[in-house]
Amino acid sequence: MPMDRNTRKRYELLDRYFRTQQYDIDELLEHVNSALDTAGLMPISPRTLHNDIRAFQDEMNAPLDPDARNGRKRLYCYCDREFSIFKLNELSESDKEILMNAVKLIDQVDGLPGNVSFEKVKMDLCNAVDYRPMDNPVIIPDTNPYLTGLDEWWKVCYDAITARNTLEIKYVDFDSKDFSFDISPYALKEFNSRWYLIAENNEDVGRYFSFPLDRIADIRVGGHSGYIPNPRSITEYYDDVYGISIKPGDEPEDIRFVVLGRQAKYVYSKPIHPGCRMRWQDDGSLEVRMHVVINYELEHRLLDMADSIRILEPKRLVDKHVAMLKTALGRYGG
Repeated sequence: MPMDRNTRKRYELLDRYFRTQQYDIDELLEHVNSALDTAGLMPISPRTLHNDIRAFQDEMNAPLDPDARNGRKRLYCYCDREFSIFKLNELSESDKEILMNAVKLIDQVDGLPGNVSFEKVKMDLCNAVDYRPMDNPVIIPDTNPYLTGLDEWWKVCYDAITARNTLEIKYVDFDSKDFSFDISPYALKEFNSRWYLIAENNEDVGRYFSFPLDRIADIRVGGHSGYIPNPRSITEYYDDVYGISIKPGDEPEDIRFVVLGRQAKYVYSKPIHPGCRMRWQDDGSLEVRMHVVINYELEHRLLDMADSIRILEPKRLVDKHVAMLKTALGRYGG
């Protein structure tokens, strides 16, 4: 069933007319267009109406009465006046309850940026279970409505990934310098309420690039080079990474630190990385080991817990952490 608002409204009108009235084609067109005009929508042509009726019969198995006539004119109505294309009578009450909970969940989350498919699914489910919006949500997602780039680029990137199209993007760094890249897009990844396009630079093959959507100034579908199929699993690629950034030559390293005080219980209940191995010490501290790439995101995550942790290895991470602490202290004259 098409998902634009005009088509949705037409289907609702036709479904109601077929259940309650008997109209010939001219009367049907007049009533539909009158209702569309009242709703502030564009009128339709006779051809569109015929296509809609054909969709009811061919795609939704609507039982239109072939014998309903007024003289030589055919009248349009359902044989079974209880039928509706929006009813799912075969669902049990328990099935409907499951769907109701699913709609509640969808309704409380705005969905992925770009409205990818979910609006149609939500509308169909709402009709199936006679859903009414909740007054107060019970799920409040962590989103950042002020990030730019989501409405402009998320759907464009998503479509290019699924269609395996190359993209030419204009990227602006934090120093306001412009860069152009001809890329093969592979995935959209969210980290810390920010979305990134994971892609391969067609002019620098062999490693992934991650482009924050809010730093993309322009996208043109169809780059100068051919699409390069993804040679590996994105999920596996990020198995040994906290965050998003990986520089050329980065390899996972063994990291060990201890967490002290009340923070230890928090880290134990919510590990920093899925690969963390944790062990309680006799003094009540928590030893944490993990094998990950040392990157910007990890360094700053550990800095967030600076008053509760002591990094033990590797030495270069210890040295970097101490240097960052000294820089921070120096800003306060310490």
